[in-house]
Amino acid sequence: MNMSMEESRQSKKEERRFIMVPAKMPEKWDYEADVIVVGAGTAGYPAAIAAADAGAKAVILEILPIVAPSLPLINVGPAFAGTDLQEQAGIKDSPEEFYKDGVEVAKGDPELWKAFTDNQLECYYWCQEIGMDFKPDFFPPPGHRIMRGLWKKGSDMLRVLQKTAKDKGIEVKMQHRATRLIKDPVTGRVVGVTVKIKDKEEQNFKANKAVILCTGGFGRNKDMIMEFGPKFIDWLPTMGHGHLGDGLKMSLDCLLYTSDAADELDGVDLGGRRI
Repeated sequence: MNMSMEESRQSKKEERRFIMVPAKMPEKWDYEADVIVVGAGTAGYPAAIAAADAGAKAVILEILPIVAPSLPLINVGPAFAGTDLQEQAGIKDSPEEFYKDGVEVAKGDPELWKAFTDNQLECYYWCQEIGMDFKPDFFPPPGHRIMRGLWKKGSDMLRVLQKTAKDKGIEVKMQHRATRLIKDPVTGRVVGVTVKIKDKEEQNFKANKAVILCTGGFGRNKDMIMEFGPKFIDWLPTMGHGHLGDGLKMSLDCLLYTSDAADELDGVDLGGRRI
């Protein structure tokens, strides 16, 4: 008998109580770094570069055999508010105006937009510092009242990130899929990840300082779409092929979750603890 969509979602919720068991502490570690970044993309590369700049040994784990995040799919460029390029062009703008567009025009979450707009200028100058070389070539992004988009192909931006990481000695391990976070059973601190290499051998990677999850969304994972966004199940995915929800699943293993996920998991028993 065919289940309804709601019944299918409820079944998935019930299944999670059996699969959400954090990985045990290994008897030995196969690899060690200060910072392990999961995902070689728009967030992963900057995270690893920042860690290296702080003196840490950083490594990036990438699920795919090539670096193929969503960034190269962008053919227009990012938007920044209050830049020196805008000032030179006589464009009056500020982080506050950017925030207004995000909240008042786009109806975005005020807390998220405040965090984003308060830090986007620092991101802009960091990008310029590592060689993005933005020019005063502006375009009006949809929903923005002020000319703040900067023409720059995503593929060009990715190449700059890759070169910067390489110059800083950051290793990118391809076909290394992080599958589980490893927690210290005494402190509860995340100390590493279980990694499946080339979809075969499993190894344990130790992180002396941090594990940073930069795996993107779950637009390529139909099971997760059915569970968390069933109305999108028949939509054509346009994001990178590595967007399988791995970071979200690993976080849920350790009872770390977003507010939206908390709503979905309401009342579900996870290893003896109920959300």
